[in-house]
Amino acid sequence: MNTRPVKTEAGYDWALSEIAAYFTTPPSPGTAGAERFDVLAASIEFYEAHHWPIEPPDPVDAIRNLIGSGR
Repeated sequence: MNTRPVKTEAGYDWALSEIAAYFTTPPSPGTAGAERFDVLAASIEFYEAHHWPIEPPDPVDAIRNLIGSGR
């Protein structure tokens, strides 16, 4: 299984390019391909959470945004 921890931007780009194929042809559950997908997805998620965290919105701004969007 060709996987490695995502520690750099280059590693992140590599992981994204590797996981992209699984969205075209999903692996069968329980296979090595499915395990590799899970490892890549977890590594990508961890890297993103630590390098580009998404803070929760201010509650008032969130309500204003919802009201303004017509939902």
